[in-house]
Amino acid sequence: MLMDTLPRHNRLAGLYRALAALALAAVLASLLPLALRTPAMPAGQRSAGLPLIIIPTGNAAAPFSAFGVGNGVAFQPAGPSLELASGRLAVRFGGARPDVTLEPADKRAGTIGRHVGAPSTWRDQLPTYAAVIYRGLFTGIDLRYDGQAGQLKGTYTVAPHVSPSAIQWRYEGAETLAIDPATGDLLIGVAGGATLREEAPVAWQDLAGRRVPVAASFKLADGLASFSLGAYDPAQPLVIDPTLRLGTYLGGGSADYGRGIAVDSQGAIYVVGDFFSSDFLGESTKTSGSKDVIVLKLTPAGDDLVYGWFAGGTSTDEGLAITVNSAGEAFVLVSPGADFPLLNAPLATAPNVGNGILMKFSASGEHLYSTYLGFGLSNTYTGKAIAVGADGKLYITGQTYIAVRRLAQLALVEVNPATGAVLRSFDPGESYVTTNGAAVAIGPDKRLYVTGTAGNPFGEFPTTADAFQKLCGRKLLFGENKDCRENAYVMVFSPDLQVQYASYLGGSGGDAGRGIAVDGQGNAIIVGNATSEDFPVKNAILPACPSDPELHLCSYDGFATKLSPSAGLIYSTYIASPGEPEAMTFINDVVVDGAGNAYVAGFSSAASLPVKNAV
Repeated sequence: MLMDTLPRHNRLAGLYRALAALALAAVLASLLPLALRTPAMPAGQRSAGLPLIIIPTGNAAAPFSAFGVGNGVAFQPAGPSLELASGRLAVRFGGARPDVTLEPADKRAGTIGRHVGAPSTWRDQLPTYAAVIYRGLFTGIDLRYDGQAGQLKGTYTVAPHVSPSAIQWRYEGAETLAIDPATGDLLIGVAGGATLREEAPVAWQDLAGRRVPVAASFKLADGLASFSLGAYDPAQPLVIDPTLRLGTYLGGGSADYGRGIAVDSQGAIYVVGDFFSSDFLGESTKTSGSKDVIVLKLTPAGDDLVYGWFAGGTSTDEGLAITVNSAGEAFVLVSPGADFPLLNAPLATAPNVGNGILMKFSASGEHLYSTYLGFGLSNTYTGKAIAVGADGKLYITGQTYIAVRRLAQLALVEVNPATGAVLRSFDPGESYVTTNGAAVAIGPDKRLYVTGTAGNPFGEFPTTADAFQKLCGRKLLFGENKDCRENAYVMVFSPDLQVQYASYLGGSGGDAGRGIAVDGQGNAIIVGNATSEDFPVKNAILPACPSDPELHLCSYDGFATKLSPSAGLIYSTYIASPGEPEAMTFINDVVVDGAGNAYVAGFSSAASLPVKNAV
């Protein structure tokens, strides 16, 4: 791995800081000189965040679960339970009726699929709801839960001539409980020093066609919370409405990863990833394995779920990449464990070497197939490894293996999008040993553009006569008798998978291609990571990397390079923090818009990246 080329102290320091990585999103303009800029999102298009999405579980212990408020929520008969990073927090009601009924309310358009365990237990397109109601929580009192954008809102409805003094609850898992004297909010201290805030309640009655406010506040006694109310008409219904503020992330109490994203022609957003959290959807979603795969389709504003789907076997499963065709059908790449659930698979048995899986979903979220591909797919900072053309053809790149020698090599296949069957494969022979495919893009001429890492130390990556860089960086610097370190590369294939262009892209250190995009003129934009001090640069935002003065290596920095169809270098730049030689910046993906602007994404442990017009 490239990481092995780094000094150990640099590597550990950078990795620890990268655990709390800063988001990086830069736009490299096609006009020179380059400029970093951030497109502004019109106010009317800004997302309010996912609403609370209620899902039936089929589990009597927790009949409903939810996600979308920041943490998974399990709705149990005794009360809702949240899994936080520091532990579980549960709301438990004092004196509640033992026969309370939980009912879903306000059916949503979105659906959820669940493929875990035996096929007889799989469920597809389960309905989702906006709310769940604890019917008869106390005699004459119902409690409705819904939420939006990091809030879990509980609304009590008190029937006429019923005393609200029956409402009282405690927080199991809380370390402290207090009322903020300035705001009246209820402050819930949890393990690790975090504090959740339940906003001061509001209350009202609807009388003679108008809403009449009722004074309301929290009170605490012996660890139990309840309400203190002002004057109201006991002969009329009463509504009390507190809101618990949570985070706004999508996930559960552990580490959850979004690894791929796509957008269709209608603007709908598709996300794939995987999750460690046992409570990602508010219930026990994890199998006996380490991680499971999650696929989501969101509305164009990102404020509602169109469909969701999760699955896993008894070992580690990871969702790597996603693309979508003109019909809104999504194709997903998975790096699976031993028994990832398959469906309608043309290749249903794991091959001897390589076990990448391709999945397909309809526009409405129906799971159409899951099949082995016959080659492996890595999750190590994976770029977009799947692409679909305007004609519907599907292409996938990654790594496969030479069975006899057990050596990894470049893989590129064309797949029948209707069935998942491989139609044709690039035959690398043994010319691309230790070369991986990290990303593939389709150009305006229907040719395929691929990047990744060429790692053969003998420099046997076969470049073409018109290559921008015919030799690896170490051979260029020290002579052809030197061994190579890993370098990025760029290759162009005809639609029938014949090599038309192949070039190294790198210096004398270790460099890796992660993402590739092609503009309307056939220019290729390649992004990735570099440890080479002498990575080729031109018209650069940052022409030199912050490097170790003894080892003469960059720590681990990003790069973005634009090549013309005639193999000329248009621009090439490092993306890093100039004054932080130990900081690490990972550049993983790139897309290009109709104007030729390249949008680059990744993450960084750097404290001072060069930013402009930043959010």
